[in-house]
Amino acid sequence: MRMTSAILAAARLIALLLAPWSLDASESRLTLSSATPSPNYSLTADENDIEQLTNGETSRYPIWLDRASVGWAQRTPVLLRGRLRQGDAGTVGATLQLLVAKGVYAGVYPPRRIDAYCGNDKDGWRHVGVNDSAAETVPDRSIAWIDVDIAGKCQAELALVMHASGAFLMIDEITVQAGSARVVKAEEVQSSQLSTAGLTMDSVAK
Repeated sequence: MRMTSAILAAARLIALLLAPWSLDASESRLTLSSATPSPNYSLTADENDIEQLTNGETSRYPIWLDRASVGWAQRTPVLLRGRLRQGDAGTVGATLQLLVAKGVYAGVYPPRRIDAYCGNDKDGWRHVGVNDSAAETVPDRSIAWIDVDIAGKCQAELALVMHASGAFLMIDEITVQAGSARVVKAEEVQSSQLSTAGLTMDSVAK
């Protein structure tokens, strides 16, 4: 009897460890409207890719084998566009967080560089944040949250430009945390002039 109870308890624990987990719904502060180019990695691509990036559902390692994750193959840079949740627009010191993975054996690395832009009809697009060190800091065979701290206020539209480190770009979830641990000063972010007519791949490719 004791052996049976122990086996059942172990089975429940294993099931818990293997199951996907969810973020608190209050943390979903970003709504994405488009991805250019569209996700095309065959093991993750489906019609719900855009919604899956901000739905609060996270996957276990390796994320590139999970249909709930989002991936691109031989496509870089990738442009994501969206809006902050009403009430969070204009927050000073927000932090974008992206759940990424690293699996050297599979050729999967975190993005080489992520640039964040804020835009509106009056002022056009403004470069407000960058992370260009994730590929080196994330341990192999793991998933990790990487941060992009935002300089100043971000109102209206938000855009992310992600550059792959290799053949693949894999993102599982994106969240926005209001009030980062470190408020980035505007002068810390490299100035970037973008066309007011709209953010395009040609205007941001490096």
